[in-house]
Amino acid sequence: MSRPPVRAARRPRADYVTGPVTKSLRWISLGVALAMSVVLLASYPSLPETIPIHFNVAGKADGWGPRSAILMLVGVFTVLASAITWLSFRPHVFNYPVEVTEENAQAVYREGERTLVWVCAAMTMAYVGMGLGSLIDIDPGLAIAVSMVGMLAAAVVGIVRSVRAAGGRR
Repeated sequence: MSRPPVRAARRPRADYVTGPVTKSLRWISLGVALAMSVVLLASYPSLPETIPIHFNVAGKADGWGPRSAILMLVGVFTVLASAITWLSFRPHVFNYPVEVTEENAQAVYREGERTLVWVCAAMTMAYVGMGLGSLIDIDPGLAIAVSMVGMLAAAVVGIVRSVRAAGGRR
């Protein structure tokens, strides 16, 4: 008979060692997002009064707005990348699709951390695509499409790996 699940408020802290790929990807993603924010803010005075703010599925600009819209892009993505990075250090507070027990907690936490780091990396790719699409005349469609597929894949793979890490228990 298995032990009852540990309540989220009483879960053990994470004490596993984060792998080098996860560590590197976490800091590279945050660094690229922050660098994109700096580039966009530094470019703000030289932006035209009207910039592309929406792109269709083919990556072509189909919506235009004031250059101040770039500030919203910077704000949203800077906060998201920072928050996801901060949260990735706290996998014991996540909601998991499995029971977290004393026996499986560390393995489940590792998968939760990996999932968030990969979601952040994919999201950063979309940010860079949108940012560059607003700054220069490039088609951000590929970066945005790859990012969306990447975020979905990270979520699905993360769920599957969390279930496996928990020994298949729900």
